Amino acid sequence: MEILKYPDPALNGRAEPLTGDELTEKLKKTFREMFAIIYKAKGIGLAGPQVGIPKRFFVINPTGKPEDEQVCINPEITRKEGTLHEEEGCLSFPGLLGKVVRAAKVEIKYTDASGTEHKKTFEGFGARAVQHEIDHLDGVLFITHLSPAARSALKAKLNELEREFAKSAK
Repeated sequence: MEILKYPDPALNGRAEPLTGDELTEKLKKTFREMFAIIYKAKGIGLAGPQVGIPKRFFVINPTGKPEDEQVCINPEITRKEGTLHEEEGCLSFPGLLGKVVRAAKVEIKYTDASGTEHKKTFEGFGARAVQHEIDHLDGVLFITHLSPAARSALKAKLNELEREFAKSAK
């Protein structure tokens, strides 16, 4: 399993809901592998589409502590508050950072890896991360949230990623 990089078309599609019968031991093993990938890459979250699985789930650990690992299946944002305008990156865009406007506080409804439903509130960094991962489930890339000037400033790096992708697709 590896992280798909921009401009892989798999990153642009809307992920399908994950059904209860798809929550198998094999998928739970996939969650573990995804956590290993984010730790190795020094990331905090990873969505199914980023590893080629077009299903609505992501793994996240904003603190890096094992007890804070969370699997969020079929997440929905139920409430947003406030505004943050902070720098953000993405494992599918290695080396790129840009300022993105996000809600400062979000409440989400989701199912965990054991099939239990939850409602949880995330603030600050965690809220930003959750919104970023849910964007991936909707086929929305963080660069679409950047100002035109910020996107223009990253154009050379985006072109480089596009050339690397074209080479790897041959």
